[in-house]
Amino acid sequence: MFITFEGIDGSGKTTQALKLKSWLEEQGHEVLYTFEPGGCELCKGIRELLLSNSIKDDIARLILFLGDRKLHVESVIEPALKSGKIVICDRYNDSSIAYQSAAGLDYKFVREFVKSFNFIEPDITFMFDIKAEDALRRLEGRGRDKDAVESSGVKFLSCVREIYKDIAACESRIILIDADKSELEIADLIRDYIKNLN
Repeated sequence: MFITFEGIDGSGKTTQALKLKSWLEEQGHEVLYTFEPGGCELCKGIRELLLSNSIKDDIARLILFLGDRKLHVESVIEPALKSGKIVICDRYNDSSIAYQSAAGLDYKFVREFVKSFNFIEPDITFMFDIKAEDALRRLEGRGRDKDAVESSGVKFLSCVREIYKDIAACESRIILIDADKSELEIADLIRDYIKNLN
């Protein structure tokens, strides 16, 4: 099974992805948790480059994200799935579409360009929905320096959120999660969805 987690920065998706990993392992499954960008050894430099915001050209950034994904899928995700593991990935295709469209590229162009790579499709995607203002408050409470994306502000993250909701409306694999709920409520909800897949 291939499970992805999506949402704006500060939505709580990483916390829940790791909670799901622990729970699945308790059920006796072999689970790989990974993330994008930077989820394989070759991709670490790409991640640093992207999060530094030193690449200003939108097309160049999109190509870097997709290059990162190609390496990640071929060297990490596909081998893990073939070996029988459940793969949980923190960010995937939907992130590229939402963030790069919000950054200024045409939504339809980005969507078609991403899909043209024919990356493996997730079995289920948990998409965390939260107001940008609330997400930014959470980020400020972390007590660490924010990266370029996290520093992008309310207007940008609000735009990303709206594009995510547009994507969710078109994809049956996506479960939209109210990220304002408590961690326990969300974890229980996700487990219920996973149980119903079996």
